[in-house]
Amino acid sequence: MSKPSRSGEPSLAAIPVLVVEDDLASLKLTSLLLTRAGARVTTATNAETAAAAVDLARPRVAVVDLVLPRMGGFTLIETLRQRPEHRSIVFVAVSVLNGPQVARMALAAGCSLYLRKPLDNDTFATTVARLLGEPP
Repeated sequence: MSKPSRSGEPSLAAIPVLVVEDDLASLKLTSLLLTRAGARVTTATNAETAAAAVDLARPRVAVVDLVLPRMGGFTLIETLRQRPEHRSIVFVAVSVLNGPQVARMALAAGCSLYLRKPLDNDTFATTVARLLGEPP
């Protein structure tokens, strides 16, 4: 469960989070938002690197762009979810792809949440933290 912040909102204090994003500006922004909320962020710019990083970082949350080079985000999530040691990871899919079908596919792949880019800078970290537990 996430720890409440002073404002009563859940926080990501010391929570390990993996961010998988091939767009460097989006990677930096997403990492910054999570780091400001206290998360310990590990990054990967493609699915192959992410698959290796998940074993080292042991994230509780993985924020995964669905549109990645070579192996897409859907495939990465499904591959990781097949391994028992990764089934407890909370996956958040992010993408420029739009529509209810994309959200349904993300949930079917094992994601807890689908967010459309651009992310809301004011609510993104709190939204991720709420996935780990209810605010007090």
